Amino acid sequence: MRSHKHNVVASFSYSASPVWTAWRRCRLLAVGIVFFLGLFEAAPLLAQQRSPLDVEEEEEELPGKPAPASRPAGGAPVSPLDMEEEEELPGRAAPMPRPPVGDPLGNPNPLAPAVIPDFSDDDDEANQPEPVCDLLIASLASDGQSRARRIALLPKWLAPPWKPAENYTFSMLNSKGKVSTELRVLGRNIGGIQYYEQRMLRRAADQLQMDPLVLASPLPLNKLLDETPAAGSPFDLASPERQQAAQRAIDLLTTAIGEHDSAVQRRLRADSAFQSHLRQPLVAALFNLEFSRIRAMYHQQRFAQALAACDRLLGQPDLGTRGEAAVHAVVERVLLEPAFEAARAADYETCRTQLDEYLTRYPLKPGARAVQLRDGLIAKAEQLVTRAQANNDPKLLDEAAKIWPRLPDLDGMRRQLQNDYPVLHCGYATLPQNFSPLSIQSLPDRHAVSLMFESLVQWVEDERLGPHYSSQLAAARPGPTARGRHFQLPRCVWSDSDRQTRLCTAEDVQATIDLIKRLRPPGYPPAWENLFEELRYDDPFKFSLQLQRDYWQPLSLMDFRILPAHRFPADQRARDVRSLVEAFQQDPVGTGPYRRAADDGESGGTQIRFVANPHYRRPDLPKIREIVFHQLEPVEAVRQLQNRQLHMIFDLSREHLAQLRLQDERIISLRGRSVHFLAPNYRHSPWLQNEAFRRALAHAIDRETILNSVFRPQGAVADHATLTGPYPKYNADGQTCWAYNPAAPAFEPNQAVGHLAQARQQLSGDPPPLRLAFPARHQQSEVACQAIVDQLKAIGITVNPTPIEPHQFHHVVTESHAYDLVYWRHDFEDATYTLWPLFDPSDAESGGGNFMGFVPDEHLRSLFDELRIHKEFREIQATTHEIHDFVNRSAIVIPLWQVDTYVAVRKTVRDTHFDPLDLFQNVETWSVEAD
Repeated sequence: MRSHKHNVVASFSYSASPVWTAWRRCRLLAVGIVFFLGLFEAAPLLAQQRSPLDVEEEEEELPGKPAPASRPAGGAPVSPLDMEEEEELPGRAAPMPRPPVGDPLGNPNPLAPAVIPDFSDDDDEANQPEPVCDLLIASLASDGQSRARRIALLPKWLAPPWKPAENYTFSMLNSKGKVSTELRVLGRNIGGIQYYEQRMLRRAADQLQMDPLVLASPLPLNKLLDETPAAGSPFDLASPERQQAAQRAIDLLTTAIGEHDSAVQRRLRADSAFQSHLRQPLVAALFNLEFSRIRAMYHQQRFAQALAACDRLLGQPDLGTRGEAAVHAVVERVLLEPAFEAARAADYETCRTQLDEYLTRYPLKPGARAVQLRDGLIAKAEQLVTRAQANNDPKLLDEAAKIWPRLPDLDGMRRQLQNDYPVLHCGYATLPQNFSPLSIQSLPDRHAVSLMFESLVQWVEDERLGPHYSSQLAAARPGPTARGRHFQLPRCVWSDSDRQTRLCTAEDVQATIDLIKRLRPPGYPPAWENLFEELRYDDPFKFSLQLQRDYWQPLSLMDFRILPAHRFPADQRARDVRSLVEAFQQDPVGTGPYRRAADDGESGGTQIRFVANPHYRRPDLPKIREIVFHQLEPVEAVRQLQNRQLHMIFDLSREHLAQLRLQDERIISLRGRSVHFLAPNYRHSPWLQNEAFRRALAHAIDRETILNSVFRPQGAVADHATLTGPYPKYNADGQTCWAYNPAAPAFEPNQAVGHLAQARQQLSGDPPPLRLAFPARHQQSEVACQAIVDQLKAIGITVNPTPIEPHQFHHVVTESHAYDLVYWRHDFEDATYTLWPLFDPSDAESGGGNFMGFVPDEHLRSLFDELRIHKEFREIQATTHEIHDFVNRSAIVIPLWQVDTYVAVRKTVRDTHFDPLDLFQNVETWSVEAD
């Protein structure tokens, strides 16, 4: 179901023949069901058989996604006002009494708000979002009654005493939030002004049944952590009901501060008095609630939640010195006190972990206690290193690493003491940037993730048995169920089980599915989410994954990498899931054979290390104890391979390939399930929306010439392949890919000029210059794109090549959409060759799979609907051929080529099996012999 990369296609009408459709329907009824029992979920697409999922009749279409939940009351205020057309808002407020001498609003403390009377017409209005306006309480000559009227936000501070005979001018608002009339009121008739911010403060206080003055008054912070608040006291947030009320109040205060700041920026609040009289009370009240919530978490020993809340509070610009000191005290209590206790109990690893968490928050001002603890741990680790060198004992080095892994050259000393410490050194042009399955963006990312995380099953390109799914994390072959599969998990633990044993269970599988559905990471479009129904389990190690309806290759939906539920707690997952994902990136935890090592600080960001997972479930594996990714320029990588400093280089250029072959180095050619094409941005340019212009682009590119001059080694005519559609042309074994339509017409450069002339006529002009984005620091991509630019220029189309740094490329293309054309590599996860993520209009938002903003027409949608409802392979193949032909003729994307990947591997690396995408397949059984 999944495809790892995001891509898109476009919409143009293309009608299928009724005769052809009728013949296909008849053929569907005639074809028998064949089930190949010899392979574990062998691909029917290759054996041309029906999927083994056929245990029930096909079901109805997927139901639509549920409508989004409505915003709760008390959320962001509505502006303009959504109320009846009237100039007056009848209220129950009596005229504001004359304030005492002192602050303009009668406050003894100028930082506290004035007492705000209740101003709701009825109970229903009290639950509505607060209008963003001020209220004037005044009596008019017409009836003499005091009423409240909406007025525009006042740019100047107005407060009693009013001059009785002076006319005050206000801008009245109608129900649309627009100025309806100018109103002049004598000072003697003004009962008061209620500012928007004051009303929001009152509403926030009402949530907790507090006085606004109490809510915004300074708290005695020095006592809060030592005293448990009495039940029923104003800031007692221990009960769930009080916590929910506090959250509603926090939402109101946050909204009010945002609206106030927006008004200041727009000069709607221009008086400096607003800062002290209106904004500061809101900020003070917000801090009081946030800190009281932290205090409740602390006294309930919910330390993880308290730390997360402290981090959010530390990020607020209005915290101030006093507030920062209070939050600092909480963090110190939560982290340093347990750290000292762990040190006294000789649990140095726990101590260091707690200290590291603290130091990440206060790297510049750690404080005396933190420095004392840090220096003590370093001294203890150095003592162990000295003993290890004196006694030639590598186990003592392991203990030192647990206490302080950042000791200089700790790994170097370990290698000196351990003769049998095999290390695999790999050369890359760019290093991985993402280490979570939820964040993969590049092939190096995929390689890193495959070392640390496992799927229930994995796709295997087996030369002897053929391509098929095999077990990875699953303990045995999954059993078929009605619309699903039944799995059994082994008793394995997560790689962070050094201090506490954490087993991988069905709960982790469920948490992973929930995260994928919520975040929709690369490769998991809405269509994936809609196919899953539920996970059922009674035993934590046995469960069933159920689909909403039959799918021809169900295991292609179930090969996602499993994440640890304990790193994504359910109570935080609902609110802070993205911050949890970012934290997980820094410290990934999996069940795979390796885990990421701590940076030793000497690599300068040019290498990443993965060390053997000591908790890996298979004894004595992995054989290679450490894998190091080195970022190297191509020339330097080749030099180090020749000097036996590297074992492997990924993605060789053709020049270095020829050089290494002459020196009898081992070269592996990987033909993967990947295609390159030019992807248009359909969002803005009428030229790229024009089919004739896109056809001109497609026909103008001489693909064979570019492959020969840029990619193919001399004489290697069988390497790489030109494409006419969005599917790969060949499988890994060199056979024609089942999804590829060989009957689709080839692109002819001599037809490009005619298509361009047609586009010029339709759009009445010449095409504007286009930006062609491609990843920088990849020589072949740069040269190939320049060749495309030259060929398009020859027919009158100007294209400006735009290199983008590798770590920014994915963001620029899929989120910012800052391109006209992009040189894109699309990786199919397995041989089901799912394309729908490229077309899905429901996934066209920023970061979605449909990054080109394409909207498919009815015919193209119907083709993908057929793929969803069919299970018979011949029907599926015929439909993919139609999709291929549709894309070819409409030039929705500009197909280019299928490029082989070259990997240089020294002969001392044994027992390898390379996967075109994940590369390190079955790496736990690889071995490295000494030179």
